[in-house]
Amino acid sequence: MMNMTVNMPLRVLAFMLFTLLGKNAYSSSYPGTYTLPWAEKKEQLTYRSCGCADGCWIAELRERQSKRLKASLRCDCSNLLAVYPAKSSERALQKNCAEINDRVDKMEAISQKMKNLIDSDTKK
Repeated sequence: MMNMTVNMPLRVLAFMLFTLLGKNAYSSSYPGTYTLPWAEKKEQLTYRSCGCADGCWIAELRERQSKRLKASLRCDCSNLLAVYPAKSSERALQKNCAEINDRVDKMEAISQKMKNLIDSDTKK
């Protein structure tokens, strides 16, 4: 009985820890997916790395409620590619990703690039 009462606080602590850590990760089948800063509360911008020492990554903008993809921005280790609106073809934005990958505030740079993509296409 003594062992059960000692383990209970540890279980509660472990549950709280996993709950808090889980808030920053997007519920996705991809491990290591993170939520990035995004002003529109009805949308969620996520990021995940896919290799090349974090030089390959994918950022996706989705509607929070339905999880419907609105836009994606990705680096394939060399080219910066985008899809917006979601059902359009992928297109190259730049021949390299250094403008984003070399920045100290890389996640903020990705958020800003996604905002620029959405803004530039909605003005057309």
